[in-house]
Amino acid sequence: PGLDRAAEYISSKYAEFGLVPLEGQEHFLVPYTLYQAGWSSEQFLTLLHDNKTTTLSKDQWIPFPFSDSGSFSGEVVFAGYGITAPEHDWDDYKNLDVQDKIVLVLRREPGANDPQSPFNGDESSEHSYFRSKADNAIKHGAKGMLLFTDPSHPNPNDDFRRKGQLYLDPPELNAEQEGPLFLAAQISPEVVQPLFADQSLAEIQQLLDSGKSPAELSFSTTSVELSWS
Repeated sequence: PGLDRAAEYISSKYAEFGLVPLEGQEHFLVPYTLYQAGWSSEQFLTLLHDNKTTTLSKDQWIPFPFSDSGSFSGEVVFAGYGITAPEHDWDDYKNLDVQDKIVLVLRREPGANDPQSPFNGDESSEHSYFRSKADNAIKHGAKGMLLFTDPSHPNPNDDFRRKGQLYLDPPELNAEQEGPLFLAAQISPEVVQPLFADQSLAEIQQLLDSGKSPAELSFSTTSVELSWS
């Protein structure tokens, strides 16, 4: 309702300024079509660890809009924040073998909102962007990325029910794939916690922020099966 009132207000101002509607239109409010990009209902993500199989429900995960479609089955490797930043002497991939595997990474960056952070302190740098983390995973040979919200910044806006971005132009269907297959999704922290048997996610993040390498942390042997189209 608020958006409708704003549109009516803007329209009234256009008329007040002496503007006229577009040719063929009787009003400033012009109908248009939005196209939604998303995924079919035939999708799944299953984690296997400590002889336990956990199939995530639809309110616990969702593919990123930039992800490819496809399937993967293989090992998961914890890669901290998923950041390689030589200018800050920071490399979450040091001593990690992620070739042809899926990386599990935290959202944001070390010391987010901390003025003493080695990164941008109060402002997020490009290293915190979802796509930047995905591109870095690709550079290290990973087949995909699972990202979860860091415990120091719980996000009430995480909504795994969303259906995909909206566009003014229709999305390209069956577009030719560029580069190697890469699958990326956001998952709920509640399904990540059991993968760290000895420490909480908050403790894991504190260790990472203090400079601990992901390769030095205890992460349960985990594999994943996932598919979407």
